[in-house]
Amino acid sequence: LLKQRRADSQVKPPALGREEPGGVTALCVYDKFAEFVCQGRFIPVNFLTESRIDYLTHRWNIHSGCNNFENGLCQIGEACWARQEVEKFPERYKYDFDPHFWPEALYAALSLKKPARVGVAFQGDLFCDWSLPMSTINFDLKNGYDKTVRVRSTVRDATFSILHSLPYCRFLFLTKNWANLHRWEPFPDNAWIGGTATNQKALHSLLMTLPYVRCAHRWISIEPPYEKMHATIAELFKIGWVVIGAQTKPLIKVPPEHIEWLVRNSIEINIPVFLKKNIWSSLPKTEPFFHDGAFRQEYPADLQLKSIGVKT
Repeated sequence: LLKQRRADSQVKPPALGREEPGGVTALCVYDKFAEFVCQGRFIPVNFLTESRIDYLTHRWNIHSGCNNFENGLCQIGEACWARQEVEKFPERYKYDFDPHFWPEALYAALSLKKPARVGVAFQGDLFCDWSLPMSTINFDLKNGYDKTVRVRSTVRDATFSILHSLPYCRFLFLTKNWANLHRWEPFPDNAWIGGTATNQKALHSLLMTLPYVRCAHRWISIEPPYEKMHATIAELFKIGWVVIGAQTKPLIKVPPEHIEWLVRNSIEINIPVFLKKNIWSSLPKTEPFFHDGAFRQEYPADLQLKSIGVKT
């Protein structure tokens, strides 16, 4: 299946491996993962789950945890959705909300057989200071014939190898540490790189940084907007998508004026706007939030699954 998938996409995976002395092989990650997946084994479904987030189809949990609140980068604290999700499953996330990369989760995404919008590491922040994309990861895998193979790669190359092997999927990355995005550059073309801002100061910093990241697609998430948020048309010029949501558990309603001009300016330059369902109760059924009989839940063309082969 995966060999046919590669032939159909005509995408050559990156050559990440090399032969080393002593019988140890540093492997091309895609080829070896493909071999295991073709055996129909070792797919850790707990690390690739269908998503309840409005705009995603799946979550790919290759990393969990962060220290953003302790470091002053996050206002949400104990109300953090990601923290609550991790704490629900202590048997899966054995390190509580301490940052941890899960190499065994990498190849779970290869079980995707059709186009999907995949949230990458939404259970934490992949781009913080404790995450080193060029650090080496080593772990053992077994194929269907009980042969153990050592996989050796960098965090960045191993992750991007999976993205390259699934050109029909879209992978959404999100961070509050956008200053560290350059460590991972350049990003694959099927990656959407975004940042989350909850106040005007953070939004301004994000919009001054994101346009210079070497990637094909950029987006911003305003969730939740704790104060009035605005951005000029010039600041939004290189942004491809705007997502806005409210805080839940506990739910805090958002005054419409907090986001009105951000929405209006996005619409002015044809940036799709997606209003999550958790914010609908805060908003009037009028423009700019309500359009054609419904709250705006717009996708860029590249994220519309029907445009890449499957009906939404």
